[in-house]
Amino acid sequence: MIEVYGLDIGKLDNIFTEAEMQESFSDYRLEKIAHCKNEKAKKQSMAAGYLLNYVLSRHGLSEKSAIFHTNPYGKRLLDGADVNLSHSGHYVLCAYGNTSVGVDVEGIKEDREKIARRFFTAQEYEWLMEQQDRNEAFSRLWTLKESYVKWLGTGLKTPLNQFEIRMRPEPCVCNTDCYFKEYRREDYCIAVCAGENEFPKEITFL
Repeated sequence: MIEVYGLDIGKLDNIFTEAEMQESFSDYRLEKIAHCKNEKAKKQSMAAGYLLNYVLSRHGLSEKSAIFHTNPYGKRLLDGADVNLSHSGHYVLCAYGNTSVGVDVEGIKEDREKIARRFFTAQEYEWLMEQQDRNEAFSRLWTLKESYVKWLGTGLKTPLNQFEIRMRPEPCVCNTDCYFKEYRREDYCIAVCAGENEFPKEITFL
């Protein structure tokens, strides 16, 4: 069973102070926070660390002490499990599973057709142009594609226009044993990709 958790970054100040959160983070997370270029990115990274720590604590681990290994593409892996993070705007998402998982969240924005031409296949772009709400359709497809490459563990080393998400009758990648689950939170689209088709009906938001 895949687990999916979310956190509204705007509520972070009501949980811990910055100093208290830094005390519980690993050197890896503290370094990421220190290298953030602005306060928004810093808060997103802190929220990601807090959410990751919460999820790992449900499995007898902690963000500070868990041992991660890094694959050749830079994805951090746990022994016998996988956990993946994504953030956009004021939301952070975390997916956990016993096999590889990928999660992505994207705020719905306008005028994304030029980006779609660059990163979508011809068939994906055709599907996008057929949709009544193209802004929402773009975010749906983008999160599906991002979650897939994160599930693969290659990230953007796998160009988004070199594989195709078929949207009918439901999202899938041909000849690939993975499954997708889509969620919606306000004006954000969320997609999770995993090797098993056992997803929660709803995201657990802290």
